[in-house]
Amino acid sequence: MLHLGIMDILQLITYFGSIGIMMLMNKSFPFLVNKILSSFGITTWLGMGVMTLILSINRFITLLDIKFPICIKEIIFYRILLISGYIFTTICLTIMFLPKLGLTINIMWFEFEKDFAQINLMSIFTYIDIGILSAALILYLITVGYLIFNRHFNTSNTRLIAHHELRLFFQAMFICVYKSVVGTMISFWIPSDNLSCTIFYCFALIESGYNPYMYFLTNRALRQEILQMFSLTPKNSNKIHVLAVSYKPAGPRNQSNIDPSIYLHIPSSI
Repeated sequence: MLHLGIMDILQLITYFGSIGIMMLMNKSFPFLVNKILSSFGITTWLGMGVMTLILSINRFITLLDIKFPICIKEIIFYRILLISGYIFTTICLTIMFLPKLGLTINIMWFEFEKDFAQINLMSIFTYIDIGILSAALILYLITVGYLIFNRHFNTSNTRLIAHHELRLFFQAMFICVYKSVVGTMISFWIPSDNLSCTIFYCFALIESGYNPYMYFLTNRALRQEILQMFSLTPKNSNKIHVLAVSYKPAGPRNQSNIDPSIYLHIPSSI
């Protein structure tokens, strides 16, 4: 989730730097600056798809309790996936930096360079992203289906779908389906009028920044941590107090015979 957030932040920075500032200034940036920002915007969009797939693989393996072979360490497996994802994103960025293979954003829409348009590179990127997100969606749906099946046959809870299963399903829809629809429309649909263009443009911009809000609403642990961060109440220390006492060797056992010692703070997890 951390690396998905990194890609999301990088994309938002480039979009704000290119689209936001240009709209405020009501003019486009110089060509080179525009190409650099636009290239980062497209490649981080692809990078988010890759990190989404890695996140879905992690949840698939974890929730289905799949065991790794002895010869493969789990942490090394995920490191290889992350490094491969960053290498893929870097390669895409390098391609777009090449002469005539990039694109620029003219306040409201993309302008493709000659070779970029001829080989239809935007469509190729879109197909790659949709393929990656489709694979992630399949893993999410298999995971949700397994959780429902396992709960029905191994527990007494026969509810059609539990809350955590429903949250995971909605995450899959928002992460995979929403992004796929926006990516497809950007590449293959041209708005017919200003109103539809404005609506779609807002729809596409929201797609680039809704991840933190979605995880805040659907992830209970993350939500509790964030609320605790902004809370004025002290954080629960998760500790218990233990009173060590000793009794005098003679005499009746009463309160006067107890010699209080130091209170020991012991974590409840011990």
